Amino acid sequence: MINVIYDGVSLPQSMTTSLQTSSRINLGQLNLYFPFLDNPRFPDFPPQLPELPNFPDLPPDCDCGGGCQPRPCPFGQLFNIINCRCECGRLCLPPRRLNSGSCDCECPRTSCPDGYILNQLTCECDCNRLCLPPFRLDENTCTCGCPPKLCPVGYRHNERTCQCDCVRSCSRPHILNSDSCSCQCPDVRCPPPMILNEVTCGCECPDVSCRPPTTQLNQDTCICECPAIECPPLMIINEDTCQCDCEDVSCRPPTTQLNRLTCMCECPALKCPPPMIQNEFSCQCECPVRCLPPMILNEDTCQCDCPDILCLPPKEVNPGSCRCECVQQICKPNYIFNEETCKCECKQVKDCKSRKYFNEETCTCDCYPVECLPGFNFNPRTCMCKCRRQACPKGFVFDKKCCGCQCRRYLMCEPPSYFSKTTCQCELDVDFLEFRRSLPAE
Repeated sequence: MINVIYDGVSLPQSMTTSLQTSSRINLGQLNLYFPFLDNPRFPDFPPQLPELPNFPDLPPDCDCGGGCQPRPCPFGQLFNIINCRCECGRLCLPPRRLNSGSCDCECPRTSCPDGYILNQLTCECDCNRLCLPPFRLDENTCTCGCPPKLCPVGYRHNERTCQCDCVRSCSRPHILNSDSCSCQCPDVRCPPPMILNEVTCGCECPDVSCRPPTTQLNQDTCICECPAIECPPLMIINEDTCQCDCEDVSCRPPTTQLNRLTCMCECPALKCPPPMIQNEFSCQCECPVRCLPPMILNEDTCQCDCPDILCLPPKEVNPGSCRCECVQQICKPNYIFNEETCKCECKQVKDCKSRKYFNEETCTCDCYPVECLPGFNFNPRTCMCKCRRQACPKGFVFDKKCCGCQCRRYLMCEPPSYFSKTTCQCELDVDFLEFRRSLPAE
């Protein structure tokens, strides 16, 4: 049994009989439409309904109440006898929604991402992408991708072309062969008898056995040769031993013998007591010292000594100059050393400044004795008495001329007080008081 409710009003059961064969009900000029009956997703509709008496059509001039006259409605709309107007009569199944303007059932979304198309029945975005070989469609992501493929060593799978691209990198001097995807040497032609070294891409000699350490392989000629040796003077290279040997040198034995390192005739090594050294010509131990006059060489000590010199005191022989000289002394300030008497003597001062005299005991210019008045200090640099500034009590001002504190104010004092310049304030006149007391009482 199907109950049809139109705008809150339950229609008679006889009106639902025609739902067994059609999704529309004709009530005279009133059309009812049930869109879910036309939807292929509901194949079991309409259900088997019992036969009901026919509901008579309403006459076109029937007044359905309230003075409303039914009238024809556009396709897809029904006449509402309560509101006396045409309204949408469709029922939309989720997720489709009713568009009140067009009375159509529409999906909530109107667009889909790239590669998808909107399914008007399910309101879902279905994948609509077409992939060209060798790409394949991934239904989960709706994208075209390459099928899994294993590439050989040195190759990498290219997701954009679905091909194995060569990604091998070659270190210099090798270059990449894109056809074989391998590192090869550039086209190098080696002159005979050299051959190409596939590791260094350089021309090298084939395996040649030389007799080390005397001979070495010449990498330019691939021939075993003596190493390039620069022999010192008086030496030549020996082709058999590949070493530097001395040329024919004859020494005078037994005084001299040949030194094969320098190819020179040298004396046999002797241990000479220092500071003596061995004479390379005589091969004897000799002093290497040469003395300047007036010094003479002492053969026993191998040192330069002064000849016997007699000096008068207080002078002594200077071993450095072989002269009679004074023994140097450090003199006190204002004293100088006399080279003739070998004593420190006072350095005479030609003229002392004013207020000073020359003191023979201290060898300095000293000030004449001066006694300063109270408040003054003696300045030894100027030899003068300088006033010493001092803090003055309240009411006093420091006077530089007299170098003391002077009262610079005057106060009007009431008797029996008077103004004292000594204290710079009003003082009580004691004498006046005593005089007043001594007077007879009136």
